[in-house]
Amino acid sequence: MIELSEIRHEAGVTQAEMAARLSTTQGSVSQLERRGDVLLSTLSEYLTALGAPARVTVTIGERTFEHVLPEERR
Repeated sequence: MIELSEIRHEAGVTQAEMAARLSTTQGSVSQLERRGDVLLSTLSEYLTALGAPARVTVTIGERTFEHVLPEERR
């Protein structure tokens, strides 16, 4: 599981700062970070707000597929 709070801490951003970047509340950021399952669009928006674009890599046998998540903003 991706630890969103760990990524945010590494970026040097507080929950309050993250909330401002996402146009939401600190409580909403806290809830999001505790969730075990998030939509890819939510993950993309969160990481983009940290300046950390994301990609999904899937490997099946010898083949690898990679998809860069779009940089979505509200």
